[in-house]
Amino acid sequence: MTAFASITAFTAIARAAFTELVRLPAYGLIVLGTLVALALSPSLALFSMGEKSLLEDLGASTALLSGVLLAAFGVSAQIEKEIERRTLLVVFAKPVGRGAFLAAKLAGILLAVGLAVLLFTIEALLAVRIGPPVEAHALADGPALAGSLGALALGLAAGAALRRRGEPYQVGALRAGSLALAGGFGLAACFDARWRPALLWEIDLGLAGACALAFLGAALCGAVAVLIAVPLRRGALAGTLAVFAVSLALGGIESPWLGLVPDLRLFWVGDMFYGPASALPVRHVLEAGLYAACYGAGCLAAAAWALERRDVG
Repeated sequence: MTAFASITAFTAIARAAFTELVRLPAYGLIVLGTLVALALSPSLALFSMGEKSLLEDLGASTALLSGVLLAAFGVSAQIEKEIERRTLLVVFAKPVGRGAFLAAKLAGILLAVGLAVLLFTIEALLAVRIGPPVEAHALADGPALAGSLGALALGLAAGAALRRRGEPYQVGALRAGSLALAGGFGLAACFDARWRPALLWEIDLGLAGACALAFLGAALCGAVAVLIAVPLRRGALAGTLAVFAVSLALGGIESPWLGLVPDLRLFWVGDMFYGPASALPVRHVLEAGLYAACYGAGCLAAAAWALERRDVG
């Protein structure tokens, strides 16, 4: 098999995995629910006395939790079900290695997760700009509100309109909502709270970096889900969430056996926002990315080894 054919096959599998995950109703529900929660977070943080730390923590934590859930659900809905239904023979009849197949599937799933986390990041940044109301008659940030709530409303309306043309509701809503949210972000960047032309506001780089960590953590958990999905029939989703909970619960405990459990504390930096400075060092993001890449590659290698020794016919 030539290198070009290998790349073509990898791309085709990844594209199909992305499309299949985005079309699932559960994907749309998780993304929509997270966006609504982030859009309403300024009102929920009313008791924070104007401090935005709670909003930043909520945005980063929600992005991580939703990203991990999407990654685990994507693996469960695709790789796990293909193994259970014994449809992998159709793929393996072609010159596609089992390791390459798992990597391509995971790449497509993480592309869908990355799109969702990008939307979460934009919504969280807009929510932090709006901020919790200090007083009842405080001036509302019109551009940020229009970009945040307007994008959600437009996405929902567009999904209903496109459904009449035969397109799945969540696909149309996601497509229109993504464009509207990007446009809303641009609107907020060009105007201040009083609708006066202004340069790009001071974006919360700490929150943006924390959301980048959220995607890296979700990618690592996606690889863990693949490793669980190969030997088990229906344990990818529950197993990944269990690993996620155990990793955070055992944080700080020293034990040589805990090296087998991914250290997800690297991707959870909510406490940072309550300190004197909410700057996230670039070095930490790079180290977390390297850790996620190495641990994820190890999980994929182990999953490919296990799949080679499993009867999928």
